[in-house]
Amino acid sequence: EFGAVAIISNIILIIVELIGFGESLILYYGLKRRKKYPVPHIEDDQYPDVDIFIASYNEPADLLEKTINGCLHMKYPDKNKVHIWLCDDNRRAHIRELCEKMGIGYFDRPDNEGAKAGNLNHALGLTSAPYVVTLDADMIPKSDFLLKTIPYFVDAELRMENVAEPEKLHLGFLQTPQSFYTPDVFQHALYAEHRAPNEQDFFYRTIEVVKTETNSVIYGGSNTVLSRKALEDIGGFYTGSITEDFATGFLLEQKGYISLATPEPLANGQAPYEYKDHIKQRIRWGRGVIATAKQLHILSSPDMTMGQKLSYLTSVSYWYSSIKNLIYLLAPLMFAVFAVPVLKCNWLELVVFWLPVFITQDTCLRLLSGHRVCMKWSGIYETGVMPHMLFPILQETIGISLSSFKVTDKSGKPRKKTRDIKSMIPFIILAVLTGIGMIRVITLFNKLQVIGLLILMYWLLRNLYFLLMGIFLVDGRESDNENVTVIDAEPVSVTVTSGVLEGKVFGGVTTKMYDHNVSIYLDEAEGLSIGTLVDFTIETMDYEASFKGIIVSMKGSGENGPITYGIEILDYLGNELEFDQILYDRVPTLPQSLNRDRGILAHMWSNIAHRMARVRL
Repeated sequence: EFGAVAIISNIILIIVELIGFGESLILYYGLKRRKKYPVPHIEDDQYPDVDIFIASYNEPADLLEKTINGCLHMKYPDKNKVHIWLCDDNRRAHIRELCEKMGIGYFDRPDNEGAKAGNLNHALGLTSAPYVVTLDADMIPKSDFLLKTIPYFVDAELRMENVAEPEKLHLGFLQTPQSFYTPDVFQHALYAEHRAPNEQDFFYRTIEVVKTETNSVIYGGSNTVLSRKALEDIGGFYTGSITEDFATGFLLEQKGYISLATPEPLANGQAPYEYKDHIKQRIRWGRGVIATAKQLHILSSPDMTMGQKLSYLTSVSYWYSSIKNLIYLLAPLMFAVFAVPVLKCNWLELVVFWLPVFITQDTCLRLLSGHRVCMKWSGIYETGVMPHMLFPILQETIGISLSSFKVTDKSGKPRKKTRDIKSMIPFIILAVLTGIGMIRVITLFNKLQVIGLLILMYWLLRNLYFLLMGIFLVDGRESDNENVTVIDAEPVSVTVTSGVLEGKVFGGVTTKMYDHNVSIYLDEAEGLSIGTLVDFTIETMDYEASFKGIIVSMKGSGENGPITYGIEILDYLGNELEFDQILYDRVPTLPQSLNRDRGILAHMWSNIAHRMARVRL
């Protein structure tokens, strides 16, 4: 009745819906079975030797210094058992000197064979500790990283002492979340660094934890502890893929080793700084996962259980979300713009079947993810990468693979912002078509079809919102020169060193801390002014650092009320590394949930208003 195009479109939409339904069943079944695994207690003398590998290629020395410093501050009953190694795959003399100055080991090798996996294998062959921690160059571990990971391995071995070898279970690796102290592309470009969590939080703190129950945790390459024996049993880190971590984790589980993921962030790093960097990283991950699944026959492996295969199936199918998202964008346009009915149903069927499912899905996603994701943000994430992920994923599927890749830029240095119109074009085209569709729906208004047309209009408006967010995402946003922002109240003592108040001491607390300046709240500090020189000391439960500074700003809370002073650090007095620990040895102060998200209209207005203000400036 409606022609071949309508029938084919309908079939495609049904297939996509069935795939999405299957993925949801697997996810919610896993969430239902999710368990908590508290850190086991072990005695101090049971803590074993540990090798820490910091994989590096082209990262700057100041970034590596922060990571090394975090490793040096890790707590352990016997710190002589903690062996820190910088694995430099770029053979840099100044990095060797940095390692010697900080008192850690340095590895390099004559070539880059096997890329990151080859680098780690080289280090593996030169060390001997029974457990290995892998860290990316920018991932700064918290001081309790080892205390909250190593006990799982020791406890697992103790539990298996009296079990016959064929029945013994061994913990192969433990994955902790990849957390970030800088806003990711979505948080930063969409002015959402105060309202939405990092885009990867849902995966690492929910999905990975769920995968523990089917022994199919994805090894993420960093913030991970691995058993040396397990690695040796599979021949080391897998070198045949651009996603060596994903492949290595699979091979460990295929060999019978247990994998475990915990939800608490124990190390924090830098998220990709720009949209293009984010896309390049995602393309590498997506292509690598698909290529590895084909190379290692993941879905047909006789050594994997059905639960593991289904879990890995969703890990592979996730990278085809760009195709699914494009179909969801085109489906309402087929009717609204081209008068091709993709789905025929009446208003009663929409109200009885579609509406309850839609509301339930969003509610369940929010609650079961710990309010880390919702339908709105899921749509933004998927639409934001869809146009530029689509063809690389299709290429990989038919066997056109990447022969090499560039590592993500982690210099932390802002580049001069330019407007990338070319990357915006797919979003603009789809947004224009959606606008045309909305106009046509209004002209088709029929009282007998009012509910159906309203739902179609809602769907078009929703898609338009996602497409506009995609345009804003590509448009980006200027950044300051600060690497980290910490919002916390830490005790401060301020001594005036210039002016009529010289020698006067004031007490207060920090409100915000950055790499180069600090905001301090002083209750009684009458007479202080901009330009005043001060000495000040920040003291936390674990660290203390003193500085020389100058007051550069003042912000009052009313007449004669307390004032917040902005102090620029002039001299760190040799306390840079101690101050780094104050800044980085904590859960980042970026949002950990969607509790502050104010909805679609507020978010849209925030983006428009900020961009209008930026243009005026």
